[in-house]
Amino acid sequence: MKIKQYWVFYFCGAMSFFANAECLSEYEAKAMYLRAQGQSAADSEHLLKRSAVLCENYDVYYALGLNQQKLQQYSQSLVSFINARQFLGSDEQKKANLLGRMASSYIQLNDLPNALAAMGAADKIYAKKWIDKPEWANYVSEDIDKLKAAGLPKVRPKVDIDILFDPQSMAINEKGLAKVKELGLALMPYIKAGKRILIVGHSEKTGDQESNRQLSEDRAKSVVAALETLYPELRGQLDYEGRGYSQLRYQGNNKEMHALNRRVDVEVR
Repeated sequence: MKIKQYWVFYFCGAMSFFANAECLSEYEAKAMYLRAQGQSAADSEHLLKRSAVLCENYDVYYALGLNQQKLQQYSQSLVSFINARQFLGSDEQKKANLLGRMASSYIQLNDLPNALAAMGAADKIYAKKWIDKPEWANYVSEDIDKLKAAGLPKVRPKVDIDILFDPQSMAINEKGLAKVKELGLALMPYIKAGKRILIVGHSEKTGDQESNRQLSEDRAKSVVAALETLYPELRGQLDYEGRGYSQLRYQGNNKEMHALNRRVDVEVR
């Protein structure tokens, strides 16, 4: 079944910079936010991320999430929407819209239970007579209803955030640590929905499979340890295993392909 994609990409007229007293540069952040309007999706992503670094607020994270949906970066969009939620305040319209956008990302990730939960919460807010339900949100609800009616089998969702490693190493490098932080945020909605998470380690195809299986398992364990340290809410909710080089993502015998195969990825159970 074809799922609609909802690219209603707009910017608010004014940003809530005043809501965050810890902005590094309010003026520069707002300038980058406004410059992102009318740019390509890739250029907008760079500007919005820079704006968020300079001044975190609801509008910039919401716009970044929409832009990531446009780029089909659905897991990353959920991270941005979760970040936006920190700056919601008491605005019910924004809360409902945010939940609806999260539901649309869950649909694209084949995660019907979380799509239902998010859209159900949004609809409760939209049901209040003074809250307008935008047209794109109606499309999200329609697609959820179609999936339910079709009785499609549940597909195990996958969080598309890989963590790469150095050769013959189980240690998480600096880039990997940044990915772990991003991954932890992306996993929170699944944990709150009662899901379990499987952290899967992989290796390049050098040496024998058994030693690579052990190394890949050690990599998965190191990611679990880092996640549980950074996000105590994840403790006891994470499983891990190593698969060696049995599931190579990239074929080739050069260092670039080997580097991309030395990874840890995630499955939601």
